Amino acid sequence: MPIETPHTKHTNVAIWLFLSLLTFHLAITRGHFVSSDEVNLYQITQSLWERGSLAINPILATFPGRDGLYYSQYSVGQALAAVPLYAVGSRVGEWLSANGHTDWLQALAGPVIAIPNNPSKWGGEIEIFFVNLFNCFTTAMLCTVFFLLCYRLGASLRNAALTALLVGTLSYMAPYSVGFFRHTSEALFVLSAFYFLVCERQQARASTRALAGLMLALALLFRQPAALTWPVLSAYMAWLIWQRHRPVGWRGMIGALLRDGWPFAVPMLLGLIIHVAIVYWKFETFPGPYMVWGGDQMFGTPLLVGLYGFLFSPGASLFLFTPLLVLLPWTLSHGLKKNRTEAVVLIGLTISYLLVYSKLTDWHGLYAYGPRYLGPLMVLLMLPLAAWFDSQTRQQWWYLTPLLLLSFWMQLTHIAVNFSYTLLVVGYDTFRPRFGFMFIPDQAPVVFMSKALLSGDHRVDMWLLNLYRQFGFDYLWGPLLVFTAMLVFCCWRLYRNLYAK
Repeated sequence: MPIETPHTKHTNVAIWLFLSLLTFHLAITRGHFVSSDEVNLYQITQSLWERGSLAINPILATFPGRDGLYYSQYSVGQALAAVPLYAVGSRVGEWLSANGHTDWLQALAGPVIAIPNNPSKWGGEIEIFFVNLFNCFTTAMLCTVFFLLCYRLGASLRNAALTALLVGTLSYMAPYSVGFFRHTSEALFVLSAFYFLVCERQQARASTRALAGLMLALALLFRQPAALTWPVLSAYMAWLIWQRHRPVGWRGMIGALLRDGWPFAVPMLLGLIIHVAIVYWKFETFPGPYMVWGGDQMFGTPLLVGLYGFLFSPGASLFLFTPLLVLLPWTLSHGLKKNRTEAVVLIGLTISYLLVYSKLTDWHGLYAYGPRYLGPLMVLLMLPLAAWFDSQTRQQWWYLTPLLLLSFWMQLTHIAVNFSYTLLVVGYDTFRPRFGFMFIPDQAPVVFMSKALLSGDHRVDMWLLNLYRQFGFDYLWGPLLVFTAMLVFCCWRLYRNLYAK
């Protein structure tokens, strides 16, 4: 029997952690879209595969551009990355249809969800089902990178894995696996860039610097606002170079930056060039018309209003939607003692996210459940939790029980309940003052999402549940048995690797 080294052990844990979380998130998928943002991205994916074009229907968040056609305002990265899933869905649909399995074709596609005389579809196509699985993979990968980074920062193997599991199940980003929003991809690439920079600090290599730059470039190409992380992470890279060489004077520092920094900077520059080129190709201008259209209205919220909303409001408080962040004063202070520089980087990223998004006119990210623009930040702020767990006794863990229970309920409402359906039932779109419900406790989305979950009506919207509603237990037991068996096996293998001698 081969001897398991520390390196192979944490690699094996990472593999089984990824597979466990992937299986879990595949099992809880919704199977269709709930937001026009998702439909917009899906239509880009569809257009790329079917026509080799970026042009889509004139729907929300599109503008006229080249040849008089309409193009999305969003970055194309995620839509392009989802093309293989669209292709698989298309081929599976053809095979099911050709072999007389139209019942399973309908089971996967689900009922048609559309607005009459509107080119948008939220469900009813098997390709939508498969494309909607994209974030199951990115969420599992995000948690795997999170585990590796916690381990790199000195947390024990078990608590690094435990914290990654908490991110994948009880953090605000976990429910985003059931949809096609881009925030999970943004979090994955920003966290990966941070991971490679920490690797660079521990062992300087041009390859790790290049990978860090590549991750930041991909973050931009998947979601343009991710560029707000560039200054802080670039400053961290510059600090690492200064620490290594201790150059004398500005000339010495510039020389060191040029010698060691180019592998980091070149991928970012190429990513920026590609982004500008795509925007220019679509709209024949840069910046795109959506930037001009936003203009002075883009940052119209008073800073203190946005900050209050993100910190204390019942509609978007990051402490409500990820209750474990209540521990931040203790976890971050512990992080400042253990990994001072990396804790300062987290503080810098926090300031960047809060200052930019608190001023945004649509700071709340509606209509979506919770502070989705801060989703990547919430993952980053959970990093110090793993090392803090190492400092706690077993008796002290009982104090976490209320936070864990609240976290479970918050994420369950997010995963199980369709916010768009709840929005229509409650009438948030006609609420006055507009978005005022974000600050009124008994009118906040969490209240009505909880009521919807307890009611068990059509607003409780998950693929397995809808499969049972539409076809009965005869169709449910097969997928349920497969997911249960896979999840039990993967979790057992994860446990065995964590507790192997």
